[in-house]
Parts: sequence; C-alpha cells; structure tokens
Amino acid sequence: MPNFDLSALAAPVVAAAIVAGVISMAGILINILVSGHREQRNRRRETYAKAFAVCVSYREFVFVVRRRNGKKPEAERARISAEMKKVQEEMAYFDAWMDTESPYVGGRYRKLVAATRDISGSLVGDAWKTPPITTDGEMKIKGIDLSGISQFERRYLDAVRDHLSLWPTWLTRSLRAVRLRDWHD
Repeated sequence: MPNFDLSALAAPVVAAAIVAGVISMAGILINILVSGHREQRNRRRETYAKAFAVCVSYREFVFVVRRRNGKKPEAERARISAEMKKVQEEMAYFDAWMDTESPYVGGRYRKLVAATRDISGSLVGDAWKTPPITTDGEMKIKGIDLSGISQFERRYLDAVRDHLSLWPTWLTRSLRAVRLRDWHD
C-alpha cells in the first residue's frame, strides 16, 4: 500500500473549513438582521395604523352624539363622555409615542390630531345642541363636513409610507414632491 503525505492537504482543508464557517456565520447574522428589521417594521406599521384608527374613532363621535338615545339623556352623556375620554387618552398616548418612532411622523401625527380635535370637536359640540335622531330615516346624517381633516390624514399617511419604505426618507419625499409638481403643472 502506498504511503500518502496528508500534511500537504491539511492546510487547504482547514482553510476551506474556516471559510465555510465564516460564510455560514455571515449568513446567520444577515438573517438575524433582516428578521429583526422586518419585525421592527411590522411593529411600526401596526402602531401607525392603530394611531390612525384612534383619530378616525374620534371623528365618528359626531355621529355617535347625533344617534344617542334621547330617552336616557343622562346615561347617554355619561356613556359617550366615557368613550370620548378613552379615545382622547389613546390619542395622547400615540401623540407622545410617535416621536420615539420618528420625529417626522410624530409631527405629522400631531397636526392630524390637532385638526381632528378642532374640526370634529366643533362638530361634536354642535351635535350635542341638536336633538337626537328618533327615526330610521334620520340615520343618514347630512350636513357633517369632515373634509378639512383629509389633507392632514394624507400627510400623515405619506410620512408613514416614507418611514416604512426601504428607500431613504429623503428620497421618497423628493420623489413625491416631483410627482406633485408634475401633477399640478
């Protein structure tokens, strides 16, 4: 049986094993980073969606007040006030939380909250002064204009889209500005 010198093969085999180990570790680290980024992005998406939903809930109180039970005014005032307090607390919570996620998104959210409170709050005040609806035909409430809030909603959602984008925020904002300028021309 021939005698082979294995020492000549040992160095390349060890080097190949080290390279394979480094590549495997790099793959594991990349996977951990990508998974962490994905989880963080999903958590932010959920937070932004809940914050938006709270503003929509506040806006709906105009209709809640108009549709209140007129036979139990004291109980309805207490019920609606308690619900509004809860929604206002949630708005304040998300208002504070947004800056920890992104100062830019936080600024847009604060403007959305201010517009929602200003426009909806005024309409809710007016709704309390009107008698509650009493018939099915009155369920479709007319004369409520919440359109002033839509520009703030759009700006907030644009900021959220920018923040969640894989592209840098400055790039997505610049591209949107160019698209809007082209659209208006």
